[in-house]
Amino acid sequence: MRITFSGKPHQTKKTVAKLTAMLLFSLTTKSYAEVPSHCNANEVAILDAWMTPAKTTKENKRPTKNDKVVSLCADRKTEPYATLNYRYGRPGQVELDQSATLKEPFFLYSARTSPNSVLDIVYFKKANISYYLAIAGGQAYGVDLYVYEENRLLLHRFSGTREAEDFNLGPAEPDFTEAKSPMIRIKKPIHQPWYAR
Repeated sequence: MRITFSGKPHQTKKTVAKLTAMLLFSLTTKSYAEVPSHCNANEVAILDAWMTPAKTTKENKRPTKNDKVVSLCADRKTEPYATLNYRYGRPGQVELDQSATLKEPFFLYSARTSPNSVLDIVYFKKANISYYLAIAGGQAYGVDLYVYEENRLLLHRFSGTREAEDFNLGPAEPDFTEAKSPMIRIKKPIHQPWYAR
């Protein structure tokens, strides 16, 4: 392919410089598909994550139209929150919408899984079903979803490890070590499947 330029020499140099800059920019940036969110327009995301079957999640796996998204949404970026919601389902099709309340709070806990990694855990109970979101930090990446009926594991899903492609964190960030919102409690979980991995 041959490119020719017409015009004065200084204009040609500017054009070549612009094209070179555009090419370098396109080579150094990745085009990620945005992770969908179940948060409403008046809410701020704590997290949004694709949820794919944990045993089949590979580094090169891409979410499909059959995969689902989990979102944790608050009414503002900083605590104390007035509302906190968990939503799960295919993009645009929420199948579970759970709000934290004073009577049915969400529980938070931060667990160290190695000297260089932690899990920030958000969980709640609905009837006899417990839902856990485990958000890896430090030298670990990704979001796990565990669903238990009593002591039986019903479901385990994983986001993948690519931030901005498999999951997004923030801009809202709750404190996992101190309860600063009325519908949040700090409590160690009964189920701890992340230690068995």
